[in-house]
Amino acid sequence: SQIREKLRRQWVERSSNDVDKQRIRFLDPFKLKHFPGFFAWIGFSLAFIVILGRSLGEAGLGQYALITSIVFVGNVVTTFGIDTLLIREIAARSLRIPEYLGASIWIQIILSIVFMMGIMLGAGLLPGKTPETLLALKVYSFSLVPLAFYTAFSAVLRAHERMDLFMLANLIVSLTQTTGILIVAGFGGGLLGIALLLLAVQILAALSAAGLCMACIPGFEIRWIVPARILFEIVRRGWPLALLAGLAVIYQRLGILALSFLAGDAATGWFTAAARITEAFKILHYAVLGALFPVLANLVSRKGKGLPDASEILSRDHLSRASLRLFLGFGFGVALATSILSRPLLVWLFGRTYLPSALALSILVWSLIPYAY
Repeated sequence: SQIREKLRRQWVERSSNDVDKQRIRFLDPFKLKHFPGFFAWIGFSLAFIVILGRSLGEAGLGQYALITSIVFVGNVVTTFGIDTLLIREIAARSLRIPEYLGASIWIQIILSIVFMMGIMLGAGLLPGKTPETLLALKVYSFSLVPLAFYTAFSAVLRAHERMDLFMLANLIVSLTQTTGILIVAGFGGGLLGIALLLLAVQILAALSAAGLCMACIPGFEIRWIVPARILFEIVRRGWPLALLAGLAVIYQRLGILALSFLAGDAATGWFTAAARITEAFKILHYAVLGALFPVLANLVSRKGKGLPDASEILSRDHLSRASLRLFLGFGFGVALATSILSRPLLVWLFGRTYLPSALALSILVWSLIPYAY
């Protein structure tokens, strides 16, 4: 263990630039000082869905789940794997980063407009949905544009391993979203009011991430006029990631989409309550993995630049093992407690009308264990 620690110190000491120093100081994803931010993020996410479920009822929550699932699929597809490509380029210290940023945003905006046009033309074909639901879907689809900017800017924060800033942006947005839903629910805004709120929140998210990049990332720059070869290169490198991510997210949302058309809005709402509680617990996974990817990408980019193999192996080994232990411990504890207390937990959070969600929650929450891998 002393040899391993000595090698790790040597690796840290050989980090010669500010990004490497920031990684050690701020972005070790296993430091306890980051945990309050993770749990605050979880708390705001749960509070939002609880207020939403209580104000809309199970049928209204089911309609909301359908709207957000369709837009979420659109966001993943239109992102086109660009966040991953940006992180790789920044980790490699590429000179093309400003051009990549501009090109990535243009590609996402173009794809978002195409998807939005599809929603505008095809929303009326959705069976059994009220006019308010269809209008809310069309309004919320406009959030794909600010999401294009947020994807690029948040990728920059993550690639520079500034997870402290990334978490700050998400906490600001989560707090605003939770406060907003209290206001909308108090005035009886309904689905349309909620769609407008979510659109405003996504605009705020894009502005927050942009402001943090400009204020805290040295040399941050975007070139809006980019050569066509850069656009084609991103499309060529991104389409396999887009296909994989699109299929994965359709699989993840298939339950909600199928229930909405086959079992009705109430059943969809019950399933959504259970699924959103489980997804809230996965925020820790998202945040830590979001920090791990740029660190590992940086290690790969340093290969062949003088980093000793022993130090490289040690760093990867430490990050992988520590994250797995964290996920397994957290997942098992949360799954066990939630399974035992599923019924009183649902009554406390959503009310007795959501008791049919108890069995689904008791099953879904154990997905935290395989999700750790």
